[in-house]
Amino acid sequence: MPLLEDWRIERQGRCSQFPIPNFQFPIPNSQFSIFNSQFPIFNSQTV
Repeated sequence: MPLLEDWRIERQGRCSQFPIPNFQFPIPNSQFSIFNSQFPIFNSQTV
């Protein structure tokens, strides 16, 4: 059963790392708003 325990520990380690990428998501989100602000410019050019 030690393999099962190792798998559990590895899973717990990965789960504890998930909050770190989650904290990075707001950074791309702030960049998306910049892209969104540029989209009206492209739309005005297509018109």
